[in-house]
Amino acid sequence: MISLLHIGIFDSHEGQPSLRNALRGISDHYVEFNHSSYRGRVNSLLVNEYKKHPFNVVFFQIQQAGVLSVNVLKSFNRKGIKMFNFTGDVRQPIPKWYKEIAPYVTTLFSNKTDSDHFKSLGFSAEYFQVGYNIEYYNTTGPKSDGPEIVFMGNNYSGKFPLSGLRTDMVSLLQEMYGSRFGVFGNGWTNSRWLKQEEEAAVYRNCKIAINLSHFDLKRY
Repeated sequence: MISLLHIGIFDSHEGQPSLRNALRGISDHYVEFNHSSYRGRVNSLLVNEYKKHPFNVVFFQIQQAGVLSVNVLKSFNRKGIKMFNFTGDVRQPIPKWYKEIAPYVTTLFSNKTDSDHFKSLGFSAEYFQVGYNIEYYNTTGPKSDGPEIVFMGNNYSGKFPLSGLRTDMVSLLQEMYGSRFGVFGNGWTNSRWLKQEEEAAVYRNCKIAINLSHFDLKRY
């Protein structure tokens, strides 16, 4: 029997429904909390929830230091509770607090470069691929009028290793293809970030969709 406590990030209007539904689907008992609503109280939340209904699996999505107490994690670890901490984003270099909690949780990375590195340090780590919501991203929904060639992603200038390459690529494609190319995301001129349903409609209409990450990492 799987009794799962999910402490994640549900701030956006989409609320990560696919991840939540997947975790709910494998659980006999499922409870979720948005950790942003429990700032400074996540550890007491863990203790109190265990008293109410003892869980044997915890799925965290913690993005910052100082949220999880090592002592609390130790106590749950001794009880045999399986704990996972996932970040869909890349943190380079890997933050110190990841390593502080690593002996007590399985750290889930969205790339194999980091998961392999953690394994080489003797920590429990796995590759956990970022997914997409099939309710939005499918071939049967509406199409949006737009360019034949599209790139969707924010412009962070030179903040990350390949951010400059992303900027250069967009400039080159705009020069080569003019109105046949469109860029969507924050930080570009005359562009904006799209909601998932808007993004999917643009993808259905285009002929070529380009991907260029900020990082060159295995399976990211």
